[in-house]
Amino acid sequence: MQPATEQTAPISGAAPRFHQYLTLTTMRRNGNRVATVVWFAAANGKLYVRTALDSGKVRRIQHDGRVLVAPASATGQPRGVTVAGRARLLPQLEARHAERALEAKYGLLAGAFRLMERRYDTTLVVIEITPDPGPGTAELLLEHMPDAQRIAAIARGAAIAIGVGVGIAGLLTWVRRMRRS
Repeated sequence: MQPATEQTAPISGAAPRFHQYLTLTTMRRNGNRVATVVWFAAANGKLYVRTALDSGKVRRIQHDGRVLVAPASATGQPRGVTVAGRARLLPQLEARHAERALEAKYGLLAGAFRLMERRYDTTLVVIEITPDPGPGTAELLLEHMPDAQRIAAIARGAAIAIGVGVGIAGLLTWVRRMRRS
């Protein structure tokens, strides 16, 4: 995996935007960086990510809590400044406010993915990231989506949730037909 590219100066003249994705870069024991695109939510000056307990990023964070975060596209293309921070796994009792922030940000889409996670019996954990102050941090911590972006995100989420539901229903129908024959 290629090392994460770091941008050191803020994009001049750019107004803060509400980002959908984050590149979370964790460190392997040998010092190599591993970047992963994740959904995230910001609340109370921290970033929150929900992921599977048995994922590589969780193991790497348990070993070394240093991370790099940057706004990104769904494919991992940088959309802003890379910020250093510290990550920790939240105990279940502390994770509820993070779950609410993720649900508020992603709406129906978060619900659709939660149903799939339950279906496949995945244990989830919330990662809390405290970004270091500096250029780019304010843009990542933007908590409230402008109304136009919120409406567009909800519409995209509904379309994807419907598509996932139709796809799963079609797959189940195909499996039933295969069992009968």
